[in-house]
Amino acid sequence: MSCFQLDPQHIAAVVGSALHRDRSSHSLESVLRRFSLLPGSLEADRPGAETHGEILARVLATANADSVNARYRGDDKTTPVVVGFKMLSRWVANPLSPVGLLKAIQSVEYQSCEFDGWEGSAAAAICECARSIAIHILPGYRDAEWSITSPPVGNAVSIFAL
Repeated sequence: MSCFQLDPQHIAAVVGSALHRDRSSHSLESVLRRFSLLPGSLEADRPGAETHGEILARVLATANADSVNARYRGDDKTTPVVVGFKMLSRWVANPLSPVGLLKAIQSVEYQSCEFDGWEGSAAAAICECARSIAIHILPGYRDAEWSITSPPVGNAVSIFAL
């Protein structure tokens, strides 16, 4: 398996698009709380403090850099890309489509899973939360049945006839 360092725009697209659509119990903020990544109230009020979006982006960028370093154990250490507030703001205002967001999340996961501890990491939890957000906004999702209790309408077809 190979991996590469993601462009800051890719990470900003995932975080900004998920933040734009995060209006449910799948809160990205809850992931930050679970992993104790939110600053204290005094620190959060200081000028220049990281926004929630910047924290989310930093976590994903760090996981991606850690993955590249784990995969290619060379002398050159890959450092995380920096995703700033302005870059994130553009993606919050102009989010990816639900399917575009799902594919971008899969790319983040693929490019970031090489380091030990990925599965229980904050970055993996952010990706899972963003995926849930994207799935819930897919066309038809709200109207789909939660529990299926009846067979489909129509005749059965033998799989051997296909």
